[in-house]
Amino acid sequence: MNRGTRFFLILVCIFIGALFLLPTVKWYFFTTPEMQKLANETTDSIRKYAENKASEGLQELIKLTETEEGLSGPVPANLDFLIGEARENYKMVGEKAPREWTVKAVLSGFNSGQDVYGTLEDHYREKIQALKERKNQSIKLGLDLFGGLNVVIEADE
Repeated sequence: MNRGTRFFLILVCIFIGALFLLPTVKWYFFTTPEMQKLANETTDSIRKYAENKASEGLQELIKLTETEEGLSGPVPANLDFLIGEARENYKMVGEKAPREWTVKAVLSGFNSGQDVYGTLEDHYREKIQALKERKNQSIKLGLDLFGGLNVVIEADE
């Protein structure tokens, strides 16, 4: 085997190794401790979190609709995922989607406030479920790397 082939094989092995380590790096270095804690919670806790975040998002949209300036303003950055769902809803009913996505245009893409709430809740729940999946794909750190204490209790005969 010549040098070029060996070098290429080494690069391929390093690349494959990096792909396997990517979920671990994302979990331990790019996921905040609050989100890690939330991903470790039960399904019921995740549902409650999604419901609370959906209520907050809906309240924010309701506040924006109270003034004409807010209604014709852009969609807040934390709720811009609603644009994609509104675009799909426009397609389903056969209407043309607007060029500029304002709060009014996004809300017009939904049948009711309950539909907006459902979309918000699904988004937040799926976000935490994706974190749970990332955690399951990551390498579990042992006591030497993660820190902690190992206690062994034995019976005295």
